[in-house]
Amino acid sequence: MIVLNDDNIYVGNIKQLLHNFNLPMCPIYNENSTYAIGEHYLKGNKLFVIDNNGNEKFITFYKFGDFIEGLTTKFPLSSNIYDSKTHNYLGKYLRFVKDYLGLDLMSLYNCCGYDSPRDLNAHYDKIKFSTEDVRYTLIMLPVRWGKEYTIAIDYHGEIEMACMHYSNNASLETSTQEGIPMIQGTYKRVVGTRFNHPFLYDNLKSREHNGDTKEETLTLFIKIPSTCNSSIVVLEGDYRKCTNENMYMDNNLDGTVNQYKQKLGDELCFYELGSFEKPIWNFDFVTKNQLLSLNLKAKALLADRLVEYLSKQAIAPNCDVTANIKRLQKTLKKEYPLSYTIKEYGIWDDSMKKYIYKYIWDSGIINNYQDMLSYFDKDVETKIGGLLSQYSDLNPSKKTFSNATSGGK
Repeated sequence: MIVLNDDNIYVGNIKQLLHNFNLPMCPIYNENSTYAIGEHYLKGNKLFVIDNNGNEKFITFYKFGDFIEGLTTKFPLSSNIYDSKTHNYLGKYLRFVKDYLGLDLMSLYNCCGYDSPRDLNAHYDKIKFSTEDVRYTLIMLPVRWGKEYTIAIDYHGEIEMACMHYSNNASLETSTQEGIPMIQGTYKRVVGTRFNHPFLYDNLKSREHNGDTKEETLTLFIKIPSTCNSSIVVLEGDYRKCTNENMYMDNNLDGTVNQYKQKLGDELCFYELGSFEKPIWNFDFVTKNQLLSLNLKAKALLADRLVEYLSKQAIAPNCDVTANIKRLQKTLKKEYPLSYTIKEYGIWDDSMKKYIYKYIWDSGIINNYQDMLSYFDKDVETKIGGLLSQYSDLNPSKKTFSNATSGGK
């Protein structure tokens, strides 16, 4: 795992990727969101803006990686270490890749970069977050409307958290929802947390982007007693079932235990051994998560598997070599000739994830590896054989960190 202030070759490759890529600073279109006057957003392969009348106005066509004057940025190279500035920028890149290409790598990224505010004194009634109170450490991290977060930390006492707008080392005005201040409406208190049993922070789940142009300043503050020396892992999404301990076990209200099984759509179900009557569990793509696997009491920020995807050593939605996608499709067809159908040769489609996951399950490698995300990574290839050795389409003289040129979903 890459930890804070690492300076190895993988860090250099990540920083170079971010430096070379034109990252859009506008959101991806969401039909549930409301956009402000003058706000730009990407919708498929088109860029739009909301004009003064509140109408959608077409600006230009867009292709993944394109430069757009005033709306894209590149990461500046100023050091060789993996600092919190690099980490936060990588988070923006990963969220864009997820929203635009449908490549979800957020389970490999710790949203907590261990940043702390320099000056914060926010309170409402008995809720108080202050940098002046030396009994506590405040950790801050960027979050998004409508998302939920899995938090892993070991501490026997009380931990508090709430969201506020924060920028340039200063607290901004807090918005309200139905008359409730944000600090109160997003407040959560937990007692006696365990790293191997993460809890869910879902106080933003019901709040969508509503024209508030300050989502980039939306910040989650975690208030932790200064005596706590645990690692802190925050994953964007619900990954509580993905720890080594939790993956196959679930405690019911009556104290009994269920074994997890996966349901992958109507046509692909996993059943209890020896039974063909009903699926046991309906939860897609459960896999062991490296960041949640062990409390290292260190500032671990990235899972090992993430480098594999960023360097395009896996076949996934960001793969721009159609010949490799064709080979994967033919491999899946060979493994599952009766149920798998190739929709379009050389074009990724998400139905492939179900069959890759089914292969991961059927072969048993899901028990031996972490972060099996249902894309065709090196561990899956090693088991199924015959693909990575045929990557002759890639130019071996080029660095593995290159930018994709495929369009959006």
